[in-house]
Amino acid sequence: MKNRTGIDFSKHIVLETHFKNDNHNIDIWDLKKPYSNYTNRVRFINSCGTLTVNGDFGNWVFCREFHPSADGFVSDGYWSEKLHISSQQTSAKYDSERTEKAIRKLIKSELKEYGYEGEELRKLKEEFKELLNYVDDEIEYKCMAFRHLSIDYELIPFCETRHIWLSIVYDAFDELCRRLKTN
Repeated sequence: MKNRTGIDFSKHIVLETHFKNDNHNIDIWDLKKPYSNYTNRVRFINSCGTLTVNGDFGNWVFCREFHPSADGFVSDGYWSEKLHISSQQTSAKYDSERTEKAIRKLIKSELKEYGYEGEELRKLKEEFKELLNYVDDEIEYKCMAFRHLSIDYELIPFCETRHIWLSIVYDAFDELCRRLKTN
């Protein structure tokens, strides 16, 4: 897995603390530089079905506990979704320029590469050309893209730029997964 931010957590130490009582298990992993309390520190706290991450890169609350993946990395999309559920936190900001580029790429060649042809291809190209008129306004774009296009939602470009601190947290997640994964 490629590092997202360039911050190298491989030299950090992991301090583990585990509490158990009748009702709760609390698991804490502190990822920190040796001989330092706070430099690039990330703390992961599992408790009551949630994961709280805090430290030098903000405070993030996810509606799922963290358990290391066997693959040794985390899915950014999955964890961003768990960040948003029942929350006002935002992990990214809509990027109209990237969305426009992605639409133009679909119109130019990718729709054909996905197997669309003939009348269906012509119709989709027209729909995407129309969609370009709305790309500058996130709300209008969502309305037009997700309610009026006759295509699978997963093919509709909606580009975002993730908050850098969250990307750093995901790099820390990956390091924990590499170290804690079970074989």
